[in-house]
Amino acid sequence: MIQFGYIDDEDGDSVTGLVPIYTPSNFWQQGDLCTICLLAFDPIQMFHGTWHAITHQPPDPAATVEFNFTDMWISLDVYCLLPNFILEDGPLEDYTSTYNLSFALDGQPVGQSFTHQSDFSGHTQYNVSVLSLSNLSQVLHTFTMIGASTVDRLTIQFDYARYTCVPFQLYGFSPVT
Repeated sequence: MIQFGYIDDEDGDSVTGLVPIYTPSNFWQQGDLCTICLLAFDPIQMFHGTWHAITHQPPDPAATVEFNFTDMWISLDVYCLLPNFILEDGPLEDYTSTYNLSFALDGQPVGQSFTHQSDFSGHTQYNVSVLSLSNLSQVLHTFTMIGASTVDRLTIQFDYARYTCVPFQLYGFSPVT
């Protein structure tokens, strides 16, 4: 029987309780608590009402979200929100909704990337899968999502990851509530 587990941006893994690691840590903001962010998003649309946000601009160091997961996982999906800002003069003209993500599993590129440019609609897309991996080997893994550019400013608005796994009981775990 297959079961689902979740890694919330703030609360962490629903099975182990481990939380994601954000680097550089002084650049990341918890979205709903951000006092310097230009825009607010709808926390009701977010998994557990939270998200983590960063804006990267050259020559900043790469922005990363990293989490470890156990050998019971067989697939992984990572979800972000995608802002689509209206191009206009004013306070939002310097804000970016560009995504340029790469991904690594156990320090090795996974061969997939995710890019997004604003459609200038002004509508934020919630619960967008930016990566889907399946048929994972059942060994201990470290996953890293990387946002970096040498040319453009970009953003990451990380909400959560969902994984499928073999039954928790086989490993002596029960979901964290």
